[in-house]
Amino acid sequence: MNSSLSISQSYKATVSSQGQITLPVEIRKLLGLKPGNQLSLIVKEVAKGVKSVIAYAVPDDPIEKYYGVGEEFYKKHGGADKVIAEERKSWEGWGKK
Repeated sequence: MNSSLSISQSYKATVSSQGQITLPVEIRKLLGLKPGNQLSLIVKEVAKGVKSVIAYAVPDDPIEKYYGVGEEFYKKHGGADKVIAEERKSWEGWGKK
């Protein structure tokens, strides 16, 4: 198996009766795709009547990925307002002589 994909390599995928395709393992590895990942597909007409598809792996949404990550921390320490107030208090007088 070739670990890199060049522009000249070609792969085939069959469209199922439900409109699904299975990407070859080489492409999934190259794009770092795991179950549940999404692809963005762009259809281009490269010549009259000839179309090609360009696929891009859609990166994880960082907001969705980290949403709620501090929830347990804030619960453990009395809530976000308390943590912020304590942090602000710790900075009082900082930089003053």
